[in-house]
Amino acid sequence: MAKSIEDYRRGYPQYTRLLSLHPAFQNFRRFTRTRMRLLLLKQDEISSLEERLDLIDAGEVHDLFLGCSRLDSNAERQQTLDKLRVALAEYDAMLEECRRTLSLQSANARDIGSLRNWLFGTTCIARQESAYLTVSEDLLNLTGSADSAITLTECTVGRCLVWVHEHVTKYLPLKFNSRNPNLTSDEHIFIFGPRLRRVSRILTTWLAACFLLLPVIILFIISSPVGRLLTVVASAAGFLSAVSALTEARTIEIFAAGASYMAVLVVFMSTSESLHSRGTC
Repeated sequence: MAKSIEDYRRGYPQYTRLLSLHPAFQNFRRFTRTRMRLLLLKQDEISSLEERLDLIDAGEVHDLFLGCSRLDSNAERQQTLDKLRVALAEYDAMLEECRRTLSLQSANARDIGSLRNWLFGTTCIARQESAYLTVSEDLLNLTGSADSAITLTECTVGRCLVWVHEHVTKYLPLKFNSRNPNLTSDEHIFIFGPRLRRVSRILTTWLAACFLLLPVIILFIISSPVGRLLTVVASAAGFLSAVSALTEARTIEIFAAGASYMAVLVVFMSTSESLHSRGTC
């Protein structure tokens, strides 16, 4: 059986156990400002070496050395090229590391607040060493989901489960308790595990299905041409807004999705209109 948080000694043993229980707690600093500083310094170092190489080439008295690298015996130029090779390799590695780090998802404000509350309540980590949580705009999540819709649903479901526990479940027998006592004995800590993510995905799918099918139902009920047209326009606008707000889709992808959705609605509108006309006849 896995150890609970309280089975570890106070301090970093308990804190690291807490962070290991759920990916939402695995938040760390990007150090964006420091990375930019180091990149600028390395960039300037390469620029300086490049200027030095240009000066060496301009002062070369033997044209043969500039036209044949195999015969080039200018030691200063070779040293400068070696330094440039090393500096560029370091610069490229720094760029790639920065790109990868800065592309990670930002930490969720709710999860940061949960960690702050836990540290404030337990006081098991020195204030100076937990101050990184105060730089919320520089925090990233190692395994954060890029799906904003599922993340939003998960937060909402989590709040509902906490409310249910505080007002209903805690008065019921232990077997109906939504908390996991094997992970922590603290009644103020709620760790729902991967089940919350699965439930959130199912709910998000259901909501998406309702959102997509609602205009179809309205078009089937309404017989007025103006009402049908307004339904198509409102549905397309809502669909594009949802895709733009809840996904990281590019503009061309949003246009393609919107065109496909509108085509389906227009086809169904014409089909249902013919059905209505037959019914009246």
